[in-house]
Amino acid sequence: MEENLEKEIIKENIYKALARINEKDAIVICLRFGLNGEICHTLEYIGKLLHVGRERIRSRQYKALRKLRNITCIKELGRYDRHATI
Repeated sequence: MEENLEKEIIKENIYKALARINEKDAIVICLRFGLNGEICHTLEYIGKLLHVGRERIRSRQYKALRKLRNITCIKELGRYDRHATI
């Protein structure tokens, strides 16, 4: 029961953080890391979807992750078990 609550809090904080970054950056993060129940996609696949090269996707991913690390609701996730699967 507690584990399910923890997972929901983690998901909620991730989606709050994603809402605070550029929409395309959020799409890249969701596709790259398999959020929303998706599988993890390659840089090449995401690049084809967005009509850009994989290096552009890599750059977007890097910048988006850097932005996300500075958002408070993501910083708060450090207190949860890093091995929990979402």
